[in-house]
Amino acid sequence: MVALRASAHATATRERLTAILIAAVLVVFRAYVFIAWEQSHFDADQAIVGLMAKHLLEGRAFPLYFYGQQYLLGIEALWVAPAFALGGISVATLKIPLLIANIVVAAGLIVALERWAGLRPLTGLVAAMFFILPPPGTASRLVQANGCNIEPFLYVLAFWWLRDRPLGLGLVAGVGLLHREFTAYGVAALALTELARGRLASLDGLRRWTVTAVAILSVVQLVRALVPLASAYGPGTSYAEERTADHATEVARRFCWNEGQVLDRLRALATAQVPEMFGAQRQRVMSIGIVSGRTSQGADWLWPVLLIATLFLLVRTGVLLARGLSREREAGWFCGYLMMIGVQAMTMYAVMCGQRSHLTMRYMLLGLLLPVGLWGLHLAVEHRRLAKLASVGVVLAWAALSAAAHGRLVREYVATPPTADHRLLADYLVSHGIHHARANFWDAYHVTFLTAERVRVASSNIVRIREYGELFELHESQAVLISTTPCNGSRVARWWVCPAGPD
Repeated sequence: MVALRASAHATATRERLTAILIAAVLVVFRAYVFIAWEQSHFDADQAIVGLMAKHLLEGRAFPLYFYGQQYLLGIEALWVAPAFALGGISVATLKIPLLIANIVVAAGLIVALERWAGLRPLTGLVAAMFFILPPPGTASRLVQANGCNIEPFLYVLAFWWLRDRPLGLGLVAGVGLLHREFTAYGVAALALTELARGRLASLDGLRRWTVTAVAILSVVQLVRALVPLASAYGPGTSYAEERTADHATEVARRFCWNEGQVLDRLRALATAQVPEMFGAQRQRVMSIGIVSGRTSQGADWLWPVLLIATLFLLVRTGVLLARGLSREREAGWFCGYLMMIGVQAMTMYAVMCGQRSHLTMRYMLLGLLLPVGLWGLHLAVEHRRLAKLASVGVVLAWAALSAAAHGRLVREYVATPPTADHRLLADYLVSHGIHHARANFWDAYHVTFLTAERVRVASSNIVRIREYGELFELHESQAVLISTTPCNGSRVARWWVCPAGPD
């Protein structure tokens, strides 16, 4: 008997490691282009995170928050600084820590689905595929170094693991809520789960959540105490001297309620934004912010298939749970937790203020957990082999289409990579001994990072690092202006490099 148990344990361990290895390979595959080719998906916001990490590594600044604001903790810069120390400053080393975080989330989902939903690791791999192998447009956001995209996945997974450890839960939740407000979806989903299980209303439940709340408030107070020591706008600045938007103001600004627009926004969510995130409509990846000449993703016929499959799984799983065993109901708690997070992410995105575009897809990335939870729950409670095979088949067909899009993107970049315009501009400035310049926000910090601050480019509109503007004013006679308007200067890629001082 002991030998049989040891053999079964060894088999389960091998399958778990195999599933995690497959997931890791797929995550690397879908992130490859965005790490290996800096021009594929990189912008000023990501450059600022990289500059924050550089300043931290050099001891020149303490980026408690993203520069220029008093929300969105600078935790990503903490991750990136050691990568810069080991591998130098580049877009690749900026994104590799995020790649590792993606692999951790993928492995965490597989292990959690095995432990709390009773799925075999390879079956859990299938359910987690919606996170592991999304289409290029979505995959690019999961390794986008803008300070906050992948981290909420880590936080909400940690919440479930820590749900019986109120102090640890509160400490992690406090950091998560200050880091990215969307982490609140995980707190709300966990509270609803506890309420549904009858654990929240008990004396023990109230005690645990009180400890959690006190821990959250303690983290908030600690961070507030650190604010006077932090750099508001880069090296040499502080929050005592600068006015920035705080967390509460920013959250209030983003969310609004307009009854006349809600239905239109929900319709757009269902017909445009969700299909775009899951690759359920055919479109060029260039339209989603990826630099590409010809690669497309998705298929128009896929959205009806996914929609029908989702509705069928909801009905079928609900029926099975209603008449199921306690084990099956237990599987529903974790999967339901994931589903509630995904539903919140999608619906709250629908009522947010402002325009929806590929630039704001990151606000609903946690929506990827909705199908992970739904498919995981169905595969956990379904008894009919044919129904299980059909469910797995839908996911694998979707994943195959996504993989094909990534394959086309890799082939394009290997064969004829798009021109790296910002790299051409950065190299031109360095080779001509130019150390100070001014450009618009999207070009200024992008070029500054690519040159590792050998050229400091001040922003002409949105300012995140004050030092560059001060240096530009001090060295204006030797500085240049970078513009798309022709001038008496040099043409580099799509810009003109013009003298800043008097002729």
